[in-house]
Formats: sequence, C-alpha cells, structure tokens
Amino acid sequence: MPTLTLIVPDDWPDPRRECPWILRDERGRTLESGCGGPESWPRPPASADGETQGLPCDLLLAGIQVAVHAAVLPAGNRAQSPEVLAAVLEDDLLDDPARLSFVVLDEGAQPAGAARMVGVLAQARLHALCQRLGELGLYVRSAWPLIFTLPAGEAMWVGGRLNIRFPEPGGMAIAVAELGAWRSALAGAGVDFPLRCGYLADEGGSEGGTEAELLAELAAADRQTLQLLAAPQRLPPGGAGFLYGPLAVPARAPAWRRQLRYPAFLALGFLALALLAALADWGWMAYQAKEYKFTVDREFARIFPGGAQVDAVLQLQRHVDALESAQGRLGAGDFLNLLAPFSEAPALAGRLLALDYGDGRLRARLAGEAGTDVDELLVACRAAGLHCGQERREGMLEVTLSTGEGR
Repeated sequence: MPTLTLIVPDDWPDPRRECPWILRDERGRTLESGCGGPESWPRPPASADGETQGLPCDLLLAGIQVAVHAAVLPAGNRAQSPEVLAAVLEDDLLDDPARLSFVVLDEGAQPAGAARMVGVLAQARLHALCQRLGELGLYVRSAWPLIFTLPAGEAMWVGGRLNIRFPEPGGMAIAVAELGAWRSALAGAGVDFPLRCGYLADEGGSEGGTEAELLAELAAADRQTLQLLAAPQRLPPGGAGFLYGPLAVPARAPAWRRQLRYPAFLALGFLALALLAALADWGWMAYQAKEYKFTVDREFARIFPGGAQVDAVLQLQRHVDALESAQGRLGAGDFLNLLAPFSEAPALAGRLLALDYGDGRLRARLAGEAGTDVDELLVACRAAGLHCGQERREGMLEVTLSTGEGR
C-alpha cells in the first residue's frame, strides 16, 4: 500500500485548510504530490471485499508547533527516554514535561559529548492531529519535526514560515517577513547568507497570488538574504518519532491476516454449523435412548408386575430362555447355542484341554506354544465373539476361551 506524507503547518486545520502532501510507493518513490485541503488528498484504496482501508500516513510538523533544541545527552540506554530528555532540557521547556513529547534525531555514531537535535511537541496538539486525520481515513504511523529532514544550514518554506536548520544541531521557525530582523541572530548561529530556502512549486495560493510567488518576490527584493530553490521531496526518518507511550498507534494487522479474515469467519461459521449438527444428533440419540429405556421398563412392568427391576435386559432374557425351554427350543444360554461361536474359530482341534459348561457360560481351555499362530488364533476367536485370556503354566501357554454372559 502507498504511504502519504503530510507537511503540516502550525495553523492546520484551522484556519488553514491547505497542506502539502506527497504520495510514495512502498519503495519510497514519489507517485503524486500537491498542496490542498483534505478533499484533494489521495484516497485510501479499497480492499478486495470493498472495505476501505486506512491509508498509512507520516507527518512532518512545520512551524512553531514544534521546537528543536540542541542537547548533550548522557551515555546509556535510557539517554533518549522522555524523563532524561526533560531533565536535560529543563531550562528550555515552557510547559510541564508530562504534557510534552520528545524525539531525538539519530545521525549515526557521534563522538562523546556531541550535541544532538531534540524535537519537542505538545501532546495535546499531536493527539488532536491524529484524531482529525483518523476521521479523514488516514492511519498515522509516525510524526517528526520537518527540520529533521533538512540539510544543515538550509531552510524550507511552509505556511508562511521559514523552517531553518542550523549548521550545528538545532533549528527554529520564523515568519518570512521577519527574516531581516533575525538575520544577525541567524548569522551568529552559523547560518550563511543568502539562505538556501526550498519551497513546493505547486503550492496553492490566495488573493495575493501563490505563496511560492510571494516568496519569490521576497527573494528578488533581497538577493543577499534568500536563495530560492525547488525543495526536494524528502523522506521522514525511520521509526514512529513522537508517537510513543499513550500516543503510540496500535500496529496494523498484516495484509495476509486481513485477507484471511473473511475465510476465517466462513470457516468458523461452518464449524459452528457442524457443532450445532453434532449437538442435534447427540440430542436425538439421547432422546432415542431414553425412549428405548422407557419401552424396556414398560415391557418389564407388563411382564413382571410388581417385580424388582435390577437388570431389565438380563431378566427379560432369562424369561425368554425359560419360555423357549418350555416350548422345547434352545435358549440363549443352552449348550448348543453357546457352542456355535467355537465352530467359527479355526484350528481348535488338537489344542483343547477341557470344556466346561455351567451358569449359562461355556469355557474352553487350550494349550499351545506362544507365537504367531497363537496370536492369530486369539484374533480369530475375538472376532467370533469369544472372550480370551492367556496364562503360562509349566512352560506351556494356556489359552482360556469363554462365551455367554453367565447367570
């Protein structure tokens, strides 16, 4: 997604509505640029599902809304913390440090005792800017002083003010009309004249002509003071700048995660439907089990009026066996019926040691060598519905098979 860089004057958005802007691609190459109100800014692109995403935005703050100081920072990892910066700049701050945000320009390795540039901004101003730009559909991800992006000893004109970076660390913003009054002080700070001043060539105008034209007239009136040139479109420093602590902007979800949001919702929907179907099936099976139990209890009460119910199925089976025997037919616990599963088990001949029948159960004891043949026999017997057990006696493996539930 492209990134919008806004160069924000100190009187934006009221009364000034115009704001210089630069649209860059992900590699930092300029796609578009201009100066105008929010209605002229590039619109954030829409995602594949038609939803508008917030356009990433970097702020370069111009004018007197941000102060730039030079400070020698102590050594240590916490040298750039707001508490340390507030203590170092205590004599230069005009407000409670708790209401201010600080940022240090990282210029790489510096010799010990070298001064660093420190930007200071009111948190209320930054919060108001982020809130307003958020309402306009922008995702503010960083905020820096404009002076941090200028070459040493040069200036940039924005919103009727010159933003000047000193040759040594530090800088200031003054009104264009006050440049003559500040010339001696600027020369004392090491600024050479004519002062190289950049401007945005396509900035909008007013009844007196474009502001770039007004600046050109000023340069023409005193060529020893100002050298006008087209300002290059500078990149903001890396990082969030003033946006830290309570003002830190939550990280955006990666694009692939946003793209997976709707498939994830769809998958969750199917999962919810499957869960509901499983719950419905479980409820139906529970209902059927309850109905079967009710039927068994009802039949038991009909067959055994006033009888104690312990195991209705077993008690009814015994009753059916008794009726079968009374009619001359085999019951479930009779010997021949219990012998039937043994006929389905292979290779029992030659292994049989004993056969016991009683209490509605038929038991057979087999002898054999432990090995694959016995394992295969046990698998076949279990498949035939026989209960199997093993016990080693006197070097032989004794296998016990049984059938029937007993009484």
